[in-house]
Amino acid sequence: MMTLSETENAIHPSAQALYAQWEKLATTQTPMGIARKPAIHSFGQLGIPTTRHEDWKYTNIAAQFKKGLVDVTNSASTEVDENQINLFPFLTANRLVFVNGHFSPTLSDVIDEAEGLVIGSLAHYNEQGHMGLRDNYNTLANNSTEAFSALNTAFAQDGAFVYVPAKVEVAHPVIIIHVTTESSEGLINTRNLVVTGRSSRLDIIESHQYIGTDTAFGNQLFEIFVGDNGHVNYHKLMTDANIGRHVGNLAAKQGNDSHFNTYVVNLSGQLVRNFMSVDIDGKNSEAGFYGLYSLDGNSQADNHVLVKHNEPHCESHQLFKGLLNDKSTGVFNGRIYVKEDAQKTNAFQSNKTILLSNDANTYTKPQLEIFADDVKCSHGATMGQIDDTMVFYLRARGLDEAQARAMLNQAFAADVIEKVTIEPLKEWLLNQLTLQLTR
Repeated sequence: MMTLSETENAIHPSAQALYAQWEKLATTQTPMGIARKPAIHSFGQLGIPTTRHEDWKYTNIAAQFKKGLVDVTNSASTEVDENQINLFPFLTANRLVFVNGHFSPTLSDVIDEAEGLVIGSLAHYNEQGHMGLRDNYNTLANNSTEAFSALNTAFAQDGAFVYVPAKVEVAHPVIIIHVTTESSEGLINTRNLVVTGRSSRLDIIESHQYIGTDTAFGNQLFEIFVGDNGHVNYHKLMTDANIGRHVGNLAAKQGNDSHFNTYVVNLSGQLVRNFMSVDIDGKNSEAGFYGLYSLDGNSQADNHVLVKHNEPHCESHQLFKGLLNDKSTGVFNGRIYVKEDAQKTNAFQSNKTILLSNDANTYTKPQLEIFADDVKCSHGATMGQIDDTMVFYLRARGLDEAQARAMLNQAFAADVIEKVTIEPLKEWLLNQLTLQLTR
């Protein structure tokens, strides 16, 4: 193994302390173990991005690392009282709970069974050498250019692994709950992998929850493979009221005639950064990215979406809406890439933001890169404030000003949540939004 002292001249200064901690990790000849060394070398070259990087222009993530991180190798406690977390009791579902990045069997419960179906701990199936993990782990992660993706690959020790064989429709959602406690002092790296076969169906709900008041930092990488004629719906929820810092990378790949939808709801968090990328590698496929961020205080949400149309006769939709109060900040960067051979592509993108305060900020950057001739592509961005005429109309019908504004804000945001197809989850999210807008 190449040591830090042998390579320190080539390591980016912002990466040296983390690189030194990586050397303490044991490497194994498993998919996760084999991927660690190339990943840490990539991170050593990239370092922590700064605002000089175009994709991080409005998000000063480097400032979060100035005080250093006590622990990156993830030795935080895995003990937590189930009454402290939201297990979504209103849903009949498969539950996988991870506390400070480690699987908690006592809090988890898997109810669906089918031949070949796997719903469990990534670390366990990594050691078992499961074929679906061995063949697909780290094949979508962009470690050469994405610093946090490389950092995750180098340090992640556990996460969720879901393998759905061909023609299996998982009857109940898989809920992945990542809990970070106040006892964690550092960067918690979690890794999730979902592989679905031909003509399969799966709903995923992922919740990030922070217990306590410490500003814990989560770094996640999620890889999703959607097989031919497969249907996968992925929901990412950051809805608890506690403070947290989070960077999430999602990389997905679609086969022929497949459907993949992503729903991101961000109602909390000191700083949340989501980068979502999908390769539409199969004909006649559809992808949807729907996001809502409703923020107050000094919170910031940064959403980046990249949809790559690599095959003809495909369609994609991006709709992100923001409600920004106090001194909060919203960032949206949506990019549609259409390859030369991807004729008959339909791709649409929209970002709409309401500023509820004069001190709130929003930055949006829609992008189209089209190399095919026969396509329909569009993008648009709007920002503004609530129309006082509509407020007056509602007040004339018996509502006070706060109620009127809350109702208008909820109506603005609700069409994103309405796209969620799991009815109990949709109702719960609408209730959470109402509570957030009226507190």
